[in-house]
Amino acid sequence: MMSVKQGRGSVLPALTNRWMKANDVETDLLVMDKNATLAPFQPDFESDRKNQVPFHTSQDLEEDPRGISRDLMDQNRSLSNYQNHTELKEGDHYRVDFTLSDDQPILVDSHQFDLPEGHRATAIISTASQGEGAYYRNGAIRVQVKEDALLHLVVVDLLGDGVTSNLSIIADMEDGAELKVTTVCLGSGKSNFYLWGDLVGYESKADIHTAYLGWGQARMDFFYNVAFFNHFTDGHIEANGALLDRAYKSFRDTLDFKEGAVGAVGNEEEFTLLLSEEANSLAVPILLCHEDLVQANHAASNGKLDEDILFYLMSRGFPRSEAEGLIVESRMRPSLDRIPDEDLRESLKKVIHERIVNRHGK
Repeated sequence: MMSVKQGRGSVLPALTNRWMKANDVETDLLVMDKNATLAPFQPDFESDRKNQVPFHTSQDLEEDPRGISRDLMDQNRSLSNYQNHTELKEGDHYRVDFTLSDDQPILVDSHQFDLPEGHRATAIISTASQGEGAYYRNGAIRVQVKEDALLHLVVVDLLGDGVTSNLSIIADMEDGAELKVTTVCLGSGKSNFYLWGDLVGYESKADIHTAYLGWGQARMDFFYNVAFFNHFTDGHIEANGALLDRAYKSFRDTLDFKEGAVGAVGNEEEFTLLLSEEANSLAVPILLCHEDLVQANHAASNGKLDEDILFYLMSRGFPRSEAEGLIVESRMRPSLDRIPDEDLRESLKKVIHERIVNRHGK
């Protein structure tokens, strides 16, 4: 038997006023009976792990304070029913697809990707749900990008009602290393997405793009923290999304310039379209600075569809629903177009289009 224990996680590195209710987020932790184990989770698809290395939990990982919450990270290490530790080499395109269902309602997945010096690779992790059960996911992705290497990490979530998902991404970049992250979150479940990237090396980079669409009773929290430790580091966060029905989204992103990050550049921007009077959005962009010689910019906005643009499109023969779909899709396109798998990219665009166009009939 199992139950869910509520807690708090994804705590901001600099706290705001408590009345804003933005300092942390509610989390759900699956509680298992003593000595219980989970059956191995079988993916729908998985690329060959040509460079798989033995999965192990080092003392450093056990003591790493990063992640949504300590309870969730401890569970991910001790109870995982899917593990992958791969050294990605030049030109590798790794992909794994999961589907939560009545047959496989619980996924506790641990991934670790190592990029050797100078190598470039792509990793795609896709998670969806099928059915209307109360499914649970607790995922963790750890990334080590060595000197002058580049990893493009693509994370796609398409989760329905009753799904609880917690996903932590923890990344470290060495000299000249670059991490590209493309995230697409669609659905009506409860999702906590956490990303912490440390730009440790000289001229290391983090480039993060997110697209999201929430409908029904969706609850989405995005927590991003990019820390600049070294000279001429570069961090960019960009998110575009829309909310339907009674969906709620919080976007809490921080650029943290540490002492010694001379010449560092950081940008964070997030834009939300509210397509329902009952939808709600919270944005908390934070800049922390302990170094004088840096450049930092942030922007956030929530708004409705531009009636002038709608009128223009409708005057060209598009029905209102189609015009709305075109506007929303255009805002998300910069993130979607980064996905290297054409079939996956087009299927996501189709989901977004159909959800927007058909929303008045749902």
